[in-house]
Amino acid sequence: MTVKPHTHAKADARVGRAAVVGDPWAANIRSAVLRACHRWQRDAIVDPSRRISILTGRGGGKTTTYKGRFLVEMAETTKGKFIYACPTLGMAIELLWEPLKQTCEQLGIMDDCTWLEAPRQGGKILVFNRTGSQLKLFGADDKKQINLCRGQPFNGVACDEVAFWPSVEVVGDFVEKVVEPRIGERDGWIGLASSPGHVLRGMFYDVTSDGSSTHRPYSKREEFPGWELEQWSSHAWSLRDVVEEPKADEIYPALVALRRSHVRIKKVKGWRDDHPTWMREYEGRWAKDGTTMVFQFDDALNLWAPQRFDVRTETFRDGALPQIEGLQLLKLAIAALPKDHLEWHFVLIGDKGSPRAAEKDEHGEAKREGDPFAWNAFAFAPADRQRRMLHAFYLEKTGMYARTIAQLCLGADDKGMNGCMSHEKPGGLFEIIGWPDAMVMDSDAALIAELSNTYGLRFEKAEKKPDYKAGAIELANGDLITGAIKALEGSPLHRQMTGLQWAEQESGALREDPSQPNHSSDCMIYGHRAVAKLYESGAVNEEDGNDRGGPAGSPAPANYSDPMGLDDDRTGADDAFDSWTTNATDDWGL
Repeated sequence: MTVKPHTHAKADARVGRAAVVGDPWAANIRSAVLRACHRWQRDAIVDPSRRISILTGRGGGKTTTYKGRFLVEMAETTKGKFIYACPTLGMAIELLWEPLKQTCEQLGIMDDCTWLEAPRQGGKILVFNRTGSQLKLFGADDKKQINLCRGQPFNGVACDEVAFWPSVEVVGDFVEKVVEPRIGERDGWIGLASSPGHVLRGMFYDVTSDGSSTHRPYSKREEFPGWELEQWSSHAWSLRDVVEEPKADEIYPALVALRRSHVRIKKVKGWRDDHPTWMREYEGRWAKDGTTMVFQFDDALNLWAPQRFDVRTETFRDGALPQIEGLQLLKLAIAALPKDHLEWHFVLIGDKGSPRAAEKDEHGEAKREGDPFAWNAFAFAPADRQRRMLHAFYLEKTGMYARTIAQLCLGADDKGMNGCMSHEKPGGLFEIIGWPDAMVMDSDAALIAELSNTYGLRFEKAEKKPDYKAGAIELANGDLITGAIKALEGSPLHRQMTGLQWAEQESGALREDPSQPNHSSDCMIYGHRAVAKLYESGAVNEEDGNDRGGPAGSPAPANYSDPMGLDDDRTGADDAFDSWTTNATDDWGL
């Protein structure tokens, strides 16, 4: 059947397609808006997901992100329909209406805009004259306005300060019952943004808290196929992140000044890093009032950043944290380890995580393989009288099994694994750190047995007696307080140790909040215990460290006993391992 030209035009207007492809006016608006944003805001503006969440502290720029997204999309969309909702209309006007006017004036497009005061409609409306797109502002406390949104298709629905809406139920009902049923008609998006609130439940909490099955960090979008369709894409940052960007003083002077004022307020009030108000309002992290943190973690004592280590001068640089991870970061960590005539050794710890978050699509196919398998390596020196334990490597990855674990540890040859491993010639992780002095895994016995029998990787099963963990955490906290334990800055371990909170039970007992991920922090606990056992068993012991320095993998000192039993020459069955080759393929992007 022949379709008349005007039919296409009506369809374009109905679904809100691009106004004019390559329109210089729209292109200039997009360019100007994105230039004015920091990188986290830019990510949230260009994110193609249909469900977007933004979690940040006060002054982080979440409303500015919405403003930029509205300006870009209204300029590029014919007869688009957009909504901005705050707890009250007054708040919506204060946060967005006046800033929109200022920005449109700066962009030189005021003559292209119509600003409607709409008392009968209970809100304010901005119209882009060139495209016919409209943006309406209203308050979530007005049930009449909420109901007027029912049955209407929208190009974009932005909900701001949702932690302070009348209730968490109102947020969920507005999304699921009012706008979501028809949001797909225009391929539209829904956004939830706020700083954290006091109530740790509800839709916004679920889509922004680590460990939730609906939480999809935008930075890890490639791990979740189809992430841009019906799942939530999560954006989170703090002012601290922004001010640590290169040349932040020049590019974002207002934000830098604001952050400095926040730090002064914290100092005057005598708040610790784990004060719930500081965590929520300034750092953008979820915390209950009266929060008790699991770990006594202090950034000043317990962080280190080998990413900033200059190998040539053997000094640490200031400034923004370079984006270095994986084996490259491990090599820097080894180079940055304190010398002090010490020989550093390693323990490798794995935590399989819980399968409870595994999900399937409508066809029954797995679209997410469950919680990630966490791997962490820690360095210690037998002669170190401070008994320091320094975090040196991390990896959190879903879908790992025996073969991929062996590849991580030992590398892979061009012909495949075929069960051929060599303790003499490892590739992968062990090529850098040598064979670890202890290997511990929190996993099922079958996986541990397969790694041992097939690949010669002898992991000890993590101890998980009922009262074990509380005591292990207490012991680790003792070394955190003295600064003996240090985590890599920006790592999952860093995030978990600064975010894990005790959840109070009905009985009054405390346990870790099950909604928060703890795979890497569990690795730290097992690693801390493994190092302690090496000392207690006599496998390693302290002595004067003079003239003992050497790279990882160098011959052990006379009084050092290899706990893995790999120092002696091996014969018989172990000869089969000698066929292993170190031509490793990098399946990890490390």
